[in-house]
Amino acid sequence: MADRSLTQWGEVFEQLYAEKDQARSPVDLWTAAYAHFSHMGEAIRKVHFEELLGAATHAFCWLCSFVLGCRRRERSVFWLQEGLAGVVAMKYPLCCGHCGHQPCNCNPLDMDAHHDKAADYRARLEDRLRLEGAWQAWSIEQWKATFAKVYGQQIHQMSLETVGFHFLEEAGEAAKAIRSLQQLSEVSDNDLACEPAKLFGELSTAEGIVELHEKHKTVDTQHRMGESQPEVIMARLVQAKMEMVVEVADTFSWFCSVLNKVYAIAKNCMSDQNGGSCNIAHRGFEERLAAEYLRDGHPICKACGTNPCACVFRMAAPQA
Repeated sequence: MADRSLTQWGEVFEQLYAEKDQARSPVDLWTAAYAHFSHMGEAIRKVHFEELLGAATHAFCWLCSFVLGCRRRERSVFWLQEGLAGVVAMKYPLCCGHCGHQPCNCNPLDMDAHHDKAADYRARLEDRLRLEGAWQAWSIEQWKATFAKVYGQQIHQMSLETVGFHFLEEAGEAAKAIRSLQQLSEVSDNDLACEPAKLFGELSTAEGIVELHEKHKTVDTQHRMGESQPEVIMARLVQAKMEMVVEVADTFSWFCSVLNKVYAIAKNCMSDQNGGSCNIAHRGFEERLAAEYLRDGHPICKACGTNPCACVFRMAAPQA
């Protein structure tokens, strides 16, 4: 079985869950994703690798579903024309999102000393352009290998608990950005002094997000939250959109690092904590996803056994 790209896995989840997810807002989708991220954190605490990897399959599904949900929300603050691969490649085009090197040569102490940790997004976008779209075909295993090359030295020195803490921290930062976008979801022509639909279209692509971020990044939004001037509202909206895509990319980066750490530990141990054979190193994450969401190569919901998913939920449709 050939490994699927992130886009192809997105197509699997779209086929299975698009109908159900129509009634879920991006906030709902990220909340669901975070529930499974939290389950991963619990499994890390218990040092239960099988449980951790099981939770990771569902976490990845909801992560993809969140981006798919944003792609469906045309002419809204959440609209994205980028898929998950495009979002990740926007920050990590085969190099560290901050220093631009592989392997990363950032100084963690220097990074933490600066309140503004924004990367050079224009440079990373140019790096992505030089890849000529190759990232669109990368599988999860290829992304894992990329992050191992970029951050493997740092991850090697961290405990699994520390890696998991960073992962949950980034997922929480993404939640903050999503909340900020939600708070601005009803902006009007008067709020922005421009047509919102046109702005939302510009903010739906990596190029547009970077261009508008560079244009408005000098506006002090942190100390002007109570102001209603169009320039402040615009800057807050652009900043929140940039933070959302960057933190989603960071979340996926640390997600891959959790997987890399788990498989590295499993590869070097003889048995798990419960005394059983430590065989997880012989099953790639792609295989686990396939066991959960495919049957004979075709998408299927494991819970209800149908395609599309026929699980029963009672949900109100999200407001436009």
